[in-house]
Amino acid sequence: MQLQWQDCESAVFDKARRMKISCERACQSNWPEAQAMRTLDLQIAAAYAHLEALAGKIRRMRATTISGAVAKIHLGLQVQGPYDWQEHALELVEGGLVELHELTGLA
Repeated sequence: MQLQWQDCESAVFDKARRMKISCERACQSNWPEAQAMRTLDLQIAAAYAHLEALAGKIRRMRATTISGAVAKIHLGLQVQGPYDWQEHALELVEGGLVELHELTGLA
């Protein structure tokens, strides 16, 4: 969804530049690309809220095996992606590392 949003943003900004209007005004327009950006904004926000709730549930689950702790770390990294750290992803990775250390006796 974020990539779709970026494609729409590029189209809106290009069109705004050609029409010599501000990007802010273009984003608030009724252009199909701007409308798609606003729709995607809502969908992305809902997806992040759902992801954060699920990550919170998983974070509270105690790993009982080394593979479970590694899976929690892996999930945190997958949830994170290449962007700025999301709090719930960082908590999954940190929690998984603590549990991995405990399970391996390295705590």
